[in-house]
Amino acid sequence: MNFLKYVTTILLASTVFCAVSQDIEEEFYKYGFPQAEIYSDLGKASKDAKKVTKLKLLNKDLSLNLSKLGKFKQLKVLKLQNNNIDSLPEKVFRNYGLKYFFSSGNKFKKLSSNVANWGALEVLKLQKTQMDSFPSSLSNLKMLKTLEIQSNQADTFKVNGVIKGLIGLEELLFYKVALYKFPEGFEKTKKLKDVYFIDCRLSSIDSSLYSCKNLELLIFDNNLMKVIPQEITHFEHLKVLSFKNNKIKKLPEFISRLKHLEKLDLRGNPIPRHQIAVLRILMPSCRIDY
Repeated sequence: MNFLKYVTTILLASTVFCAVSQDIEEEFYKYGFPQAEIYSDLGKASKDAKKVTKLKLLNKDLSLNLSKLGKFKQLKVLKLQNNNIDSLPEKVFRNYGLKYFFSSGNKFKKLSSNVANWGALEVLKLQKTQMDSFPSSLSNLKMLKTLEIQSNQADTFKVNGVIKGLIGLEELLFYKVALYKFPEGFEKTKKLKDVYFIDCRLSSIDSSLYSCKNLELLIFDNNLMKVIPQEITHFEHLKVLSFKNNKIKKLPEFISRLKHLEKLDLRGNPIPRHQIAVLRILMPSCRIDY
């Protein structure tokens, strides 16, 4: 599920009553056996350790029994939230079949280099961490489709060349992450479709990103961009483009070459109104927010 769909889902969920169990969540159905039990109690799960494939531990203190997380060798889905931990036991990285890992509110300072053992991993989502980098071994996750890091609290964050190895990547999301610089090594991420860099202190785009010819969605909101680079026209399949809340003063007409663009968001930039008017004439089928 991409970030826009996620936000939409949350908004709908807050206004519409749904009589479906909380355990019926996309990740628990999509990854692993659909009918397998979802364990939400570590004690009970420990008794059934050999058959546990789905573990969801939300708002439960694991600081005193963290080592128990290493008992589950058949895990496909592991979801953690607000567990009062800042690391994972090394045995967790022996779950070679893990497909989905999510953590929010746990102040991880780093991921072990043994994350490379998660060769089957398709989704990695980290929220509210204190990491300063990804381990370079993360680049070995050839099956990874979604990589997300949000609200990282370190002063700066280095990607460490990880992207170049993620040949299966389809969605990349950085939100409120003080990036040291724009990630490099996108030449082999041919499947990449959705890219989000929101509130990351970025002032430029690495040239390797322009090799991602299948990109459909590109979000650069709340950054320090002063210009829209002409190379953006390399994204021939782009449908959504957003530079909301940057420092762009001039709107280049070459954007009109993006024939499949359906939405362009330029709100919060000091662009003259007449330039917006011209672009709207050139792109009558594109919604331009200003």
